[in-house]
Amino acid sequence: MSVVEYFSRLRTVWDELDVMMPTPQCTCGGCTCGASKTTADQAVFNRLIQFLMGLSESFDHLRDQLLVMDPVPTINKAYSMVLRVEKQGGSHGRFREYGYCSSASPSTRKERLLS
Repeated sequence: MSVVEYFSRLRTVWDELDVMMPTPQCTCGGCTCGASKTTADQAVFNRLIQFLMGLSESFDHLRDQLLVMDPVPTINKAYSMVLRVEKQGGSHGRFREYGYCSSASPSTRKERLLS
């Protein structure tokens, strides 16, 4: 499976999860505590980690580089960099068997995403 196929499947799972488990929103009316931003930032970071952890070992070096960047790159930037490595022949397009695109039940996927 190519990176494009993997990422497409992963985004489908994320879309399903967004419907089943929407990100909590502050209801205090004009959030000033920053909880909404913190929650949204954490969700974005979790998705970056899910994407990176599902990549094969051939991407280990790039994964390490992305995770030490300050600030941590967006999911789109990371995806772009992974695509570039794949196109340069730095990967064989394989993904870890425990990737987040498995056909596991929604509750199992939810548990993995929350851990």
